Amino acid sequence: PWASGGGVWAQKALGAGALRGGGGGVRRGDGRSADAAEMLAGRRERRATVASALVAVAFAVFVGAGGAAGALLRRGGFNDGAEGATAPPARRRAELSPATDCVPGSVAKPDKFWLPGGPPEAAVNHVPLPAKSGAGGAYTLNAGNLGVNHFANASMQAALDAAGTPWAHGTVDDSTGLPNSKTGGWDVSNAVLDDDFSTGLHKENWMILLQKKGSVSNVDVVVDKVDHQHRPVVQLTATAVSKGGVISLESTGIIQTAQLYGSGRYEVTARFPPVEGLVSALWMFHFETHFQQYESQDPQYVPVTGDGDCLVNHEIDWEIPASCSGMCKGGACQGDFTTMNMNNYRFTNTDGTGPAYSNLCVKGPKAFVDNRYHTYAIEWHTGTSTCGGRADFFFDGEYVGTNDVFAPTRGSRFVIGIWGGYEEWVGPVQFQSVKAFVADVKITPWGEENDAYYPQRFDQPGDTPYAAYADIPAPPVADALVPETGELVGAGEDGMLPHVVPFASTDVAGEVRPVSGAAA
Repeated sequence: PWASGGGVWAQKALGAGALRGGGGGVRRGDGRSADAAEMLAGRRERRATVASALVAVAFAVFVGAGGAAGALLRRGGFNDGAEGATAPPARRRAELSPATDCVPGSVAKPDKFWLPGGPPEAAVNHVPLPAKSGAGGAYTLNAGNLGVNHFANASMQAALDAAGTPWAHGTVDDSTGLPNSKTGGWDVSNAVLDDDFSTGLHKENWMILLQKKGSVSNVDVVVDKVDHQHRPVVQLTATAVSKGGVISLESTGIIQTAQLYGSGRYEVTARFPPVEGLVSALWMFHFETHFQQYESQDPQYVPVTGDGDCLVNHEIDWEIPASCSGMCKGGACQGDFTTMNMNNYRFTNTDGTGPAYSNLCVKGPKAFVDNRYHTYAIEWHTGTSTCGGRADFFFDGEYVGTNDVFAPTRGSRFVIGIWGGYEEWVGPVQFQSVKAFVADVKITPWGEENDAYYPQRFDQPGDTPYAAYADIPAPPVADALVPETGELVGAGEDGMLPHVVPFASTDVAGEVRPVSGAAA
């Protein structure tokens, strides 16, 4: 969540035409023919035209005289019906072929959570909980904090996205967040990213996040054993420090894409450590601030919490363990790695929740993290005029569940890492250092109709205070192996690198001992 470490800010992403085949396995391979690519480009031009027409509507909706925005919120002035059925007429246009109008994804009939309807100010309605979820009902679904009906409707998000579309390729002022230009900003990539890190971690594709205590020195490329083969992988390290007998997180390892992506399939093969004191996570992130003092100039300002600045936070989270009050006592699933969050955001507030946030969680039949390689996937649907937005989650190829309310629409960085959640959620830090390993990442963009973008104040060309480029070459595999045995130097019994170093702490009597419960 945003409150647990701030937004994700990155340096300039290279356009699809600038991708280089030698950069960590990136290649143009999105499966679109030249005709399909031209159709997509034409679709974007038509979208911009429609957006220009809708800007006037958005201004009337959000900036009307005499505090019309607040009045609209109070009376629930938008249609609160089902997503995909409530877009204004200008967006219900039949300009796309059926093949691209609705990307089917991997789930023919996704699970339903959201039940549209009810008072605008009330929390969103949903199926009775707990509920069975995923393939064969193998998972148990529950929920924690949920946003309100008013912010769940498609019409509202469509109008906001339309207001931002003219500036989608431009920049905004770092201080005010108001538009500066219609050019010079990022483009949302439509090229497939397929990276096995065989040549290393390259700045054309990846950056290192410096927030959430992220550090460049905590990211490396090493050799590990994946599917019985020794090969380069990205190593992410978290470290802790002991001061006055209190152990606290010191630094983390987190990477994020150097490009923005929208709807599509995001797949990661990684092994995460089953230790307390950390969150193992994959997430998409986009963050904007629309300031109340510029409300009269900003058609995207919405009084999210009644007053104050408007924090636009488009995000999807896969977080282990879960922090879901419906499933875990006090909203804390400490040490229960069979649980995970699958969250959606559109707006947030300063505590990381907000009126357009859905904290869903599942409990599975086995651990999602166990120091072995697993494949984690998220299929992000921004939605179309005939299909509602949603996020579908998969574990080792098996469908886990769906979050179908507050699905984000704005182009985002994709982030992978281990970071420190609050202690009530993840438990106390019990390690000196711990490692996660990322073997493969594949992102397949879909370019759904509702894909949108608006510039972020601290994620613009030349403005990179919270992320860093780093080219890290892959080491020769042979150098990491013991010649006599052919196994990794320092590998454990399973032939893989160790993932955790327990902390030695001093108790009141001065005796040095391992921390209780530390993983070996």
